[in-house]
Amino acid sequence: MSNKPIASFILVLIAAIIDFITGLVILAGGSIAVSMVSRQLGVPWIVGIIMMFAVWWIICGGLLILASIWINSGEPGKVRNGGIIAIIFGILSLNILVIILSIIGGVLALTWKPPQGNIVTAPPEQPEAEEVI
Repeated sequence: MSNKPIASFILVLIAAIIDFITGLVILAGGSIAVSMVSRQLGVPWIVGIIMMFAVWWIICGGLLILASIWINSGEPGKVRNGGIIAIIFGILSLNILVIILSIIGGVLALTWKPPQGNIVTAPPEQPEAEEVI
């Protein structure tokens, strides 16, 4: 058993990167294409909605990165909180791949048990034998 929930950390980190990059790509490149299409269709409010989704994905990606850092800490309290954050913001991201990865990673973090250290005890002291003369 590992000292840290590595599989959980990797899954949540991948979900975070996907969410973050999706938001950045839509925010950067998608804004130009969406504004051109919305002018053609006569619905400029679509640009605002799509940009809000892009910003939301960036925020969720950032929070999932934070969750993955907490999960990788190996401290039971932080691992638990990171798992909860991963599940909540994975679902709220509304991206199906991110939802799947973050739920699996969050559940793995919540079910992770820290390794129990091997307790080494000293052997009981033997009474010293008295010297018989």
